[in-house]
Amino acid sequence: MTRQRRFGARSYWPEKYPVLGLDVSHWDDKIDWNAVAGWKNADGNGVAFAFIKATDGRSSDDTFHRNWALAASSQAHQSAAIEAQLGVQLAAAGFAVTPAEIAADLASIWTDGTYPYIDGGMGAVAELAAYVLVHALHAHGSFADLIAAVVAKHGGQDKLNDEMAKALDAGRSIENRLLQEIAAEAVTAAAAADRPALKTRFNRLVTAHRDSGISYYETPRGPDAGILRGPYHFFHPLTDATDQAQSFFDTVAASGGLRDEDLPPAIDVETDDGMTSQSDIADRLERHLQAVERLFGRTPIIYASPGQWATYIAAADNPRFARYPLWAARYDRDDKNAASLDPTKAGAVAMAWQDPPSWPSYAASWTFWQHRITPSNDIAGVAGGRIDCDVFNGDRAALQALTNRPAGAQALSARRALGRPRPSVVLDPGHGGAPAFGGSSAFGVRGPSGTLEKDVTLLLARSVAASLNGAGAGAVVLTRSGDENPGLRQRAAVARAHGAPVFLSLHADERGAGGPSGSELWLHPEGGPRSLDLARRLQRALADRGLPQRGIQVADMGVLRPAALGDGTAACLLEIDRLADPAGERRLRDPATLARLGRAIADGVRAFLDATAG
Repeated sequence: MTRQRRFGARSYWPEKYPVLGLDVSHWDDKIDWNAVAGWKNADGNGVAFAFIKATDGRSSDDTFHRNWALAASSQAHQSAAIEAQLGVQLAAAGFAVTPAEIAADLASIWTDGTYPYIDGGMGAVAELAAYVLVHALHAHGSFADLIAAVVAKHGGQDKLNDEMAKALDAGRSIENRLLQEIAAEAVTAAAAADRPALKTRFNRLVTAHRDSGISYYETPRGPDAGILRGPYHFFHPLTDATDQAQSFFDTVAASGGLRDEDLPPAIDVETDDGMTSQSDIADRLERHLQAVERLFGRTPIIYASPGQWATYIAAADNPRFARYPLWAARYDRDDKNAASLDPTKAGAVAMAWQDPPSWPSYAASWTFWQHRITPSNDIAGVAGGRIDCDVFNGDRAALQALTNRPAGAQALSARRALGRPRPSVVLDPGHGGAPAFGGSSAFGVRGPSGTLEKDVTLLLARSVAASLNGAGAGAVVLTRSGDENPGLRQRAAVARAHGAPVFLSLHADERGAGGPSGSELWLHPEGGPRSLDLARRLQRALADRGLPQRGIQVADMGVLRPAALGDGTAACLLEIDRLADPAGERRLRDPATLARLGRAIADGVRAFLDATAG
C-alpha cells in the first residue's frame, strides 16, 4: 500500500479529513470546553465532535457528568443533566419524585427570587445552588426562610450585596460559602435524629459539584452548531454483557440522557480480560451490542484496532458485526516521541501517514479514525498530559446525519437508511391530581355521572401512545403517567427537554347537551404553520374514522406557548368530545371508543411526522 504524507502543511491533523474530534475520559482532567470550542488547528479546522467515556465495565467515569453536560456548550444539556442528577440524588435520599416535580422545584428558585446568586441576565443558577436549594426544599419544606436566616447573619441584604461585590472585584465569589451556610441552616432545622445523614448528604453535594461550571437555566437554549457529543463504554467480556449495557445507559441517563442531537453510543473493544475463546468473546460482544441498541434506541459504534480485533474475534464471526459503524484506532506514528508531536518545533520528524488507514476486518469502511495522541497543550482548554485525536470520514453534514436530528433535505432518507428512531412525541393528558397547580386545574370537567376529565385524558393518552409505539413512530413521552398535576410550565418543559417535534395536549369539552358533538382543536396565536399543519392532519385523521369535527380555534393557552415549548415544536390542544353532555360522557367511558380515538390521533401524528421529517 502506498504511504503518503497526508497531514496539513503546519499540522499533524490529516488535511484530507477536516472534521476533527476528541475522545476524553478522567485521564484528561478538567476540560475547559469553551476554550476547546474556540480552538482551531493550523489548517483552520476546529473540533466538531467528542466521544466521552461514561463507563468501564460496571463502573462510571468520574468526569463523565461534567463533560457530558458541557461538551456541546448547550444550556439545554446542562439543565437536563442537573434535572436527571436531582432525580438520582432524591431517590437515593428516599424521596419519590417525578421529572415534572423536579422541574417545578427548580422553577421555584425563580418564583421565590430571594437566592442572592441568581444570574438575572442569563436566568441561571450554578449546579451546586440547584442541588442545595432543592434538597433543602425536600428536607425542610422550603428554602426561603433558610436564605432569609443566612442573609440576616450577614447583616441584611444591603451588606450582603456589598460583600458579594467586594469579592467579585477581587476576582472571587462567596457563593459556595453561602450555600454551605444555607445547608447548615437546613441541618439545624431538621429533627435531631435526621441531622447526621442530612449533613453528610449536603457535604457530598458540596464536595462533588462545587465550581463545576455547569448551570441550570430557567429557559434554556438548545444546542447550536457546535461540538456534537457521543458517549462511549469500555467493554469487558468477562463482565455480564447485559449488566454492562444497563450500567452504561443508567450513567448516561443520570446526566441528562442521549438526546436526538447526539451521536450514537460507542463500544470500546480493546481487552479480552484473559479470555482465550474467540467465539465466546464474539457471543458476549454481540449480546452487549444488542442490549445497548435496545436501551438507547440507536445502533452503536464499535471502537477497535485492527490487531486487537483480529486477536479477539475470528474472521468467520465478522459478518455478525458488519452492520455496526467502525471507529478505527490506528496510529501511523510514534506518539511517544515528543519531537514528532508538533511539526512546528525543532527536531520534529516528518511522519508518513497510511491513507486509507488499515482497519478491523469486519467493516467495509471506517466512520471515525483515532489517528494519534497529542500533547494537551496542542489543543486549547485541555489540561491533561495527552489527549486522543480523531477524524471523521466525511463532511460536517454527513456527521450530523449520524444523529437523530439530521440537517438538510436528506434528513428523512438519512434517518431511514441508518435505522434511526424518530424524535420523541410528547402527549399531555390534561389535569390530574387533587390540588390545582401552576395554572392547571386538578379534575377538569366532571360528567353528569361523575366521570372526571383527568381520568379520560390519561386513558386516551395511553391509547395514543400504544398506537404510536406499535407503529414505530419513535419514543412517546407523557407529561404525567399517573394521578399527578404538573403545572402548565412543567408540561411544556417536557417537550423542550426532549426536543420534541410534536406536543399534543388532550382534553375534553365542558359544554353540555344541546350543541354539536365532536372534537375541537386549539392553537396558540404564535404557533406558526407547523402547529396549523399538525392540527389539520389530526382533524383529517379523526374525520377519516368517521369522528365529527368542530373546527380549529386560536387562543393564548399557556401550555401551548412556543417560548415554553422550544423551537420547532408543533403544538396543539385537542378537546376530543363533550364530557359534560350525557351522550359524550357515555362515549368517553367506552374503552372501544377510546381505542378508536387513540388510533385516529396516532394516525394524524404519524402523518405529520412523515410529511415534516425531511
